[in-house]
Formats: sequence, structure tokens, C-alpha cells
Amino acid sequence: MENLQLLWMGLETACSLPNLISAFFGAIIGLVVGAMPGIGSLSGVALLLPLTFKMNPTTAIIGLAALYYSNMYGGSFSAILLNIPGDSPAVMTALDGYPRARSGRAGAALSTAICSSFFGGTIGIIILTISGPILAKWGLAFGPAELTLLILFAMTSIGWLLGENPSAG
Repeated sequence: MENLQLLWMGLETACSLPNLISAFFGAIIGLVVGAMPGIGSLSGVALLLPLTFKMNPTTAIIGLAALYYSNMYGGSFSAILLNIPGDSPAVMTALDGYPRARSGRAGAALSTAICSSFFGGTIGIIILTISGPILAKWGLAFGPAELTLLILFAMTSIGWLLGENPSAG
């Protein structure tokens, strides 16, 4: 029951007027920055990070999160219409969306991109909200031995994926 109260309190905080304004402007800026080829979502967040130094931390994080999520959709504009993916998530969008745009169905391709972006982001946030506390407890239980084993596993996996071409990594 306590988790639901905390979730409700977070929803009230997110729906306050300054936070909604920050989310709105973050989403607009994210769409514009995402539509520019070559400027990815992390670059857009990094460019606007200095503007948030004097802001309330909650408002700043909400604005930057809105910028990041709308930037993911904004990257599909150049990928679908120009066949120029702005960042790595837009590569598959370019492969599927550009042929649809060439055949005169650019609106359908952009609609598919926005629906996919919305549902993927929503499902991801729901999964993170549910699994976050569990993963936090599990992560805090890691000691030096477990962290060493995790790093060793990661390095072994990278070496295995590279195979005989170490310059690819």
C-alpha cells in the first residue's frame, strides 16, 4: 500500500504546472533536435544540461526526460523522409520507413514510428517502475567478489563476441 501512495505522490509532483511546462518545452526541443541528423538523444540532453543548473532538480529531470523521449521519435523524421538516420536507434526505422515514404506512404510510416515510440516507452517505464525497487535491493547486495565476477563475465562476453577481429571492438 505504501508503494501506491508513493506512486500517487510522484504523479502529483509530475503534474504540477512548472513540471508540465518543462515537459512540454523539453518535448518540443527534443523533436527539433531529434530531426537534425547526427545529433543524437544524448547529445541533445548534454547540450541543454547547462540550462538546468538553476532549475528545481525535479523539474530539470522531467524536462530532460521529455527531451530524451521525444528525441527518439524526432530521429525518425530524417530516417523516414531522407534515409539519413540521426543515431543508432533510427537505423532500423530508415530501413523500414524510407521505402514506405518513397512509395507515397510517409504519413503511415511516421504514424507507425510515433505509435511504436509511445508504446515502447510506456511499457519500458512500467517495467522499470515495477522492477526498479527489486533490482535496487539486488544491486546493493553485490559485494567485491560479485562485482569482480560480473566484470570478468562482461569482458569475456566482449571477447567472445569479437571473435577473431579484435579491431571491431
